[in-house]
Amino acid sequence: MREEGSLPRPAFIEATVLLENVTFQGLHDCALYVGVQKNVKARISVTNCRFLNNSEFVSHSVDERPTVQIEFHDEDPPKCLKQKNKKGKKFLESIKTQIPVIFEDSIFENNVGISAALNLLNGNVTLKNCTFKDNEGLTLGGDVYMQPGYGRLNIIKSTFLQSRMKDGLSYAQQRRISRWGGFLHSESAGPIIVKSSSFTTSVNRRFDPIFAATKTSSIKVDAASVFRCPSGKQVKLDNMVTTEGFAFTTGSNKCWIKVNYIKLFCEECPDEFYSLQRGFATGLDINKTTACLKCPYGASCENGNIKANENFWGMKISTNATSLQFFPCPLKYCRSPGGSNHYTYNACHGNRSGVLCGKCSDGVQ
Repeated sequence: MREEGSLPRPAFIEATVLLENVTFQGLHDCALYVGVQKNVKARISVTNCRFLNNSEFVSHSVDERPTVQIEFHDEDPPKCLKQKNKKGKKFLESIKTQIPVIFEDSIFENNVGISAALNLLNGNVTLKNCTFKDNEGLTLGGDVYMQPGYGRLNIIKSTFLQSRMKDGLSYAQQRRISRWGGFLHSESAGPIIVKSSSFTTSVNRRFDPIFAATKTSSIKVDAASVFRCPSGKQVKLDNMVTTEGFAFTTGSNKCWIKVNYIKLFCEECPDEFYSLQRGFATGLDINKTTACLKCPYGASCENGNIKANENFWGMKISTNATSLQFFPCPLKYCRSPGGSNHYTYNACHGNRSGVLCGKCSDGVQ
């Protein structure tokens, strides 16, 4: 909603945006945009909607958007409270916004946004029972990006999944896919709450990071929420709290905000090491049982992957299903597999198959 010309407008107006059982599919440019100005009492509700296969590549336009964009540009900054120490500086109190935004029982799948599938500026946003699958971002964030501001984000019983690379993009477009294209990238000062949600990537590519909150006043991730990396990668937490992060002005007061800086990465094993396990964390507690193992004789280990050398065959050791042992094959039976598939560490020459490539493939003598 935007002002038109210089027409007078009431001091306070009300507006409601309700979307239910709507499918946005195969669209270009922004599939859904909502902009709300100051002095508007509003409510935005998106229920049981689907955002599928939308792409934001619009010729060579520089005004490219995410799949869904919701913005409150004129939202007032939060109030301040005096700090209880000798410095007398002020800190941010709990953020209370007058505009709730609720996405419930909705699906975002196979979308390509310039800055995420869902891009938010301010507001009190709740994602409940939502699914984000195989979305890509070209700048910041693959699934959700919170712009710098004061918006708060609540993620409840939602699923985030990256199961494959995006198909159908040109080479130039693939190169533009952001390394920051993780599940969430937030630069908002508002709090973040995550409950009973899962974040899983099965794609053996580097996201840097998969989950990031760089300026939030607080972040709470409950133990029922899980972060999972691909097999061969471990979860790494980069966590820092800065007492005096940055200042903003509200009225005649200068306020200081306490910054929580949190990033979660999927880190591969160093060269000459490997892992068959999937790294994971419950809440922000990283599982310590997954470990990188020394590369065994008869194999090569790079970028967290393990592959048999020429004329070797790998098998899981019965006493430890998370490690491999490699055995020599008869000459020209076994070969080193090509490609970058982490789950394939054996291969056979010609029409051979089976353990140690000791059989002929079906239909071959």
